[in-house]
Amino acid sequence: MAGRAINYILHPLTFNEYLIQQNISNEKVSIVKRMLAQDNSKSITLFDLQEVLSSVLKFGLYPDIINVSDNREYLLNLAEKAIFKDILELNLIENRSKALELLQVLAYQIGNVINYAEISRKLGLSIPTVQRYIDIFEQSFILYRIKPFSKNKREEIGKSPKIFFWDIGLRNALVKNFEAINIRGDSGALFENFIISEVKKEIEYSELDYEVNYWRVKSGYEVDLVLSNKNELNGLEIKLNNGVITKAFTNRYPEAKTLVITQKSFY
Repeated sequence: MAGRAINYILHPLTFNEYLIQQNISNEKVSIVKRMLAQDNSKSITLFDLQEVLSSVLKFGLYPDIINVSDNREYLLNLAEKAIFKDILELNLIENRSKALELLQVLAYQIGNVINYAEISRKLGLSIPTVQRYIDIFEQSFILYRIKPFSKNKREEIGKSPKIFFWDIGLRNALVKNFEAINIRGDSGALFENFIISEVKKEIEYSELDYEVNYWRVKSGYEVDLVLSNKNELNGLEIKLNNGVITKAFTNRYPEAKTLVITQKSFY
């Protein structure tokens, strides 16, 4: 009998869901709206936000993290075995070891513009194979790409995407690094990945009218996150502690609202 199918995608927990399930807070917060409003008067929390964030940036937001006794062991097992189970059963990947190596290379490059040719040379895979494997990882909800924002200005990058992981804990397992956030060199990249994933989850779940992009010019100036629709243009610089929006962006888009998002202002 003909029926109606509805696809509903469940991502790793949102930060809000994590706080509720851990009995830390019952407050429902729209991170997107709070960040865009920059309403710091509402940013006072009754829990240690930095301590909770530090744990999330190490172990991620997969639901089972709340229940397992050893977060590291769970995530390492997930990275080495579980993530390939369905992919291998469907015969989508011919070379498991190269695919895992590719995932590890991408894990080290979160927040970077993808250079398919460079990755191809490093792994000894053809460019089409690299692109196909990344497509499979994206369709399997392991990672995602965001495209550059461009209005066809000659200096702007208009095609090359950036790579991010849906779950930071899985990413850390792939690079085998669960060190404290304050002593590792990739803490800024982890926070950027976290914020962009939270934004994407909220936009999907709440059906918000925003496109998610980054912005970069060939000379290297960039803005980490651009949220736009037909009425708004928002440029967000994501820094763990502090930062500024490049004038290269504000000069090109004087109508844009510009914000700096830090660990103290995102929630």
